[in-house]
Amino acid sequence: MAKRETYKAARMRLHKAFTDAGFNTSLSTLKVLWIDVPAIDSVTGTLRIWIKAQSAHYSMTRNFGDARSIFYDLDIRGMAPEVLQQHALRRVAMDGGNS
Repeated sequence: MAKRETYKAARMRLHKAFTDAGFNTSLSTLKVLWIDVPAIDSVTGTLRIWIKAQSAHYSMTRNFGDARSIFYDLDIRGMAPEVLQQHALRRVAMDGGNS
């Protein structure tokens, strides 16, 4: 049986995939304890996604204080970047574009 991807490896894989797709990304916009939390900004700059160990958050601002969880039980291991982006956009639509 293949070894399951770690959360850290998943964060780095998603970060690289979004970077390669032309998104603005950074690795250390937020520190949670001793961990750098990557951030991904949409091409238009209107959506930011933070990828934490076992969760992902989104905001229409660049402030984590305004962020909301995409899902509480989100498992990013093995998740395609497009799926993560779709989840975030779906939550933005559900919130009426406010977060």
